[in-house]
Amino acid sequence: MSAFTESFSPSSSKPRLVVQDWQNDPQINCEICSFSPATFQQLKLAHDGDYVDGVLSGRYDNGFGNNDPAIAESLPFVAGSMIAASEYAIRNREVVCSPSSGSHHAGTDFGAGYCSFNALLIAAMVMKQKGLVERVALIDVDRHWADGSDQIIRHHGLKWIVHRSQGKFFNSRQDCINGRYMRWLNKAIADCSGADLVLFNAGVDGHINDLLGGLHTTEELAERDRAVFEKLGHKPTVISLAGGYQLDAEGTTPAERLEPVLALHRQTARIHTQLFPA
Repeated sequence: MSAFTESFSPSSSKPRLVVQDWQNDPQINCEICSFSPATFQQLKLAHDGDYVDGVLSGRYDNGFGNNDPAIAESLPFVAGSMIAASEYAIRNREVVCSPSSGSHHAGTDFGAGYCSFNALLIAAMVMKQKGLVERVALIDVDRHWADGSDQIIRHHGLKWIVHRSQGKFFNSRQDCINGRYMRWLNKAIADCSGADLVLFNAGVDGHINDLLGGLHTTEELAERDRAVFEKLGHKPTVISLAGGYQLDAEGTTPAERLEPVLALHRQTARIHTQLFPA
């Protein structure tokens, strides 16, 4: 799996730790690819220009509840990773990864929930602008409703984007039992089958042990990922990490503390490698 890593930006530690974990795992094929940060013009395809300038300059809240210039500096790299991964996936007809988080709560002129710019929608719109796609599918299986993505799609009238967000329908373990979740997922996958590009926002914050989760077991998350890859993995697909907040209180290093989350992302990458060996 090609990974468009954000290692050249002052980003948060999770993407770096995930990529390092994949590189050290013999059961995962992982190739690192470089990329360029998104331009102002690309960011404002999805977002209001004054909002983009305000966040990057520190005039506006960045969705993290602050105006930290280090976060602002990282944001074009987050979007740039998604853009580069999307174009690579289309041109090579592969499943690749943008090891990034923090997109789907950001709307045209606002950030929220640790999301500043919506890299998912920015990448989709850049691909459309370049004439590389007619239709894009966004399957968002993060624990939370992708309200920002919905708002951008409505605001810009992006009827060529098929968007399915599990957070809009599943809020508890009870919602998911008796096959209800997999029926929804299989319908969402079928709805996305006609797309030229699939964006798979593969959050792991729905895990039953996650502080913000309570929905899925480890095995059920594996079933989720396998269903997406088996039915859509023949299409150009970009995986994004999205949410995941479990911590090991006994861990002494950043990787050890984040191991519960790393293990779930590792599972996703291993399933992909098993289905699509190099």
